[in-house]
Amino acid sequence: MHWNDSAILLSARKHGETSAVVRVLARGHGVYAGIVKGASSKANRGIVQPGNLVGAHWNARLSEHLGMFRLELAQAHAAHLMHDAARLAALSSCCALMETALPERHPYPALYAALEKLLSQLQTSDDWPLEYIRLELAILAETGFGLDLSKCAATGAVEDLLYVSPKSGRAVSRQAGEPYQDKLLKLPAFLLPLSRGAGEGQGGGDLIPRARELRKGQSDAEQKLWYYLRAHRFQHYGFRRQKPIGSYIIDFVCMEKKLVIELDGGQHTEQQAYDRKRTKFLESQGYRVLRFWNDEMIKNEEAALQIILSALEEQNTPSLTLPPSGRGDIIHGLALTGYFLEHWLLTPHNRKLPSARGRLLQTLYKPAETL
Repeated sequence: MHWNDSAILLSARKHGETSAVVRVLARGHGVYAGIVKGASSKANRGIVQPGNLVGAHWNARLSEHLGMFRLELAQAHAAHLMHDAARLAALSSCCALMETALPERHPYPALYAALEKLLSQLQTSDDWPLEYIRLELAILAETGFGLDLSKCAATGAVEDLLYVSPKSGRAVSRQAGEPYQDKLLKLPAFLLPLSRGAGEGQGGGDLIPRARELRKGQSDAEQKLWYYLRAHRFQHYGFRRQKPIGSYIIDFVCMEKKLVIELDGGQHTEQQAYDRKRTKFLESQGYRVLRFWNDEMIKNEEAALQIILSALEEQNTPSLTLPPSGRGDIIHGLALTGYFLEHWLLTPHNRKLPSARGRLLQTLYKPAETL
């Protein structure tokens, strides 16, 4: 029996003097264990690290045997995160959680893709804590314990959802939940379900298809601004267009400087309340928001570009991995997913949350205490 597949290494435990028992999450085969000979050798010890993307070759005489692994390094995620304790803790936590929560030898292609995305985000994005929490929600959903955050369990309302019931895993509105708030879990804003009314910057279901549509149908003002911002042309700052953040699609954003640029057409004079709500959410996540009318961008682009440059070059631009104003939501999100992972998924099978997840919580929480 043998197979070859792309895999993410989850753990490695010493076996004998030089070998190790390794567990991987393979794209088409799920969690698999096997022995790697010479794992502690100079050639292999850099490969056998949790979080690394490898080409895995598994071989055994019978399918029920432990088997032997031959691993070829494809991407060394762990090596790129050694400088950041929080990101390294997140890598260890997600790998340990996958190993603990998932049954062996059952394919989970969606979870493999989610884990691969998180490992990439850990290296490139400051939004990785949100991606980590979404991965834990995906684990719950794939194992049959998905949460229903689409409407209030008591009233059916889809607005002002503030809590989650620990018994049913369903959302609860502010009005229905206030008398029982000490018994309910908090629902972070970034996990709120997406609005069913798909307007500019908001959509139902997955926002990515809607973002693609908006990129294809940019206004003249958006096309003009994107000409200056694309491909690091604007003083070497990197920008993204029509970027989903929470339940909104943002016109332009510089992730490095946490700066959002919104271009408004005439319809925004009639939706000022919505725009204020949108801006308040972005500011709660640590972003600064600049707004321009389309006419301003078309008729006076030099002034608009100077304002953008001044905002980018402000010396007090936050550079923390987690923005101070968003840390509360991150902690609440981890508490929410941790409760259901522990009480619904692991405890019935006499398992516990991995200690690596506790270290992640400590790493994220301690900096917030010093602010």
